[in-house]
Amino acid sequence: MKYKLIPLLFLAVLSTSYSQNPTYNLVAKNFSLGDSLTVHDIIKFDIYVTHTNPPTIYEYAGGQYMFNFNTAVSSSGIELKITGNSDLPIELKPRGPSINGSQIRLGVNSFPGAGNGFMMTGNGPNGTYICQVRLRNLGGTFNNVPLNLQWRDLPSSNPVTRLYAYVGTTNTDITTPATHSIQGGNVLNGITIGVRVLMEGMYNNLFNLLNRKDSVRVYLADVNAPYSKIDSAVRDVDSVSFTGEFYFMNAPAGTYYIVVKHFNCLETWSNAGIAVTQGGIFSYDFTTSASQAFGNNLKLRGGKYCMWSGDVDQDGIIDGTDLSSIDNSAYYFVTGLNIPEDLNGDNIVDGVDFLIG
Repeated sequence: MKYKLIPLLFLAVLSTSYSQNPTYNLVAKNFSLGDSLTVHDIIKFDIYVTHTNPPTIYEYAGGQYMFNFNTAVSSSGIELKITGNSDLPIELKPRGPSINGSQIRLGVNSFPGAGNGFMMTGNGPNGTYICQVRLRNLGGTFNNVPLNLQWRDLPSSNPVTRLYAYVGTTNTDITTPATHSIQGGNVLNGITIGVRVLMEGMYNNLFNLLNRKDSVRVYLADVNAPYSKIDSAVRDVDSVSFTGEFYFMNAPAGTYYIVVKHFNCLETWSNAGIAVTQGGIFSYDFTTSASQAFGNNLKLRGGKYCMWSGDVDQDGIIDGTDLSSIDNSAYYFVTGLNIPEDLNGDNIVDGVDFLIG
């Protein structure tokens, strides 16, 4: 008799595993801000579902994933795509991504039929990777305001986020909004720093102007060894105000060195760290004193302090190699935009550049 009890007990457990609704946690996480053709115009994040009540079986039938967001992040429209890898077979991934007003919509897949779904049980601590969501601002850099991404759940009106599972052979809506979360969704609540800086070669001290607007990359670097660069942003420095507004979307609040890098100047660090907070607006002026730079690494020209021009090969030192490169280019009167040897920015390499270097 006891030999018959074991298979009966197994069948009872198996029946229970398939007859109960599975439970889950749904999370949007791994938010990042990146660049495509311009700086900080891409936001990416991942969607994961974790099964939370095994041995109950969770056979994934499908899902639609809906969000609300702050439309003020863009003034010119957003392109939405589903990208990256997925643990799901392609036919079970969400589809038809679209933006409707303040809603981000990832549509439901075609239901595969009981027995053909995806088993969500035992997929590791992160659960099942559903997809990556990619937003691209069509007008360039996202506006520096909070994204305020939120799951669009009941009791909001349709469309709302819904997850489906096969319970036995029945396609069942198992949605539980209380188990939906977002980790780090305010990726755009960044740090703004107005940096005032001059490039020696491009600064016309007679007219107190830069010869042209030019782009620089500014880094936020840790004030503790090994002084790692935590975040960066690229902006044009205005030819009149000598200032660029730099937006740092990935750095947490803290104290950082400001590091300025221009394509033919010596990299220049602030003399000390400055304390910044997310959502805050700050400023730093390299032009007022040599002591504004670490090691007094600025050159006085016409009453203002400038980055040293002439590091053509960007090896951190201005030496004979740089001068030789300028001399060779001047010999052939090399012309064009953004030539490293063109230190004064007039689009031709000549003796004037050699004198600056």
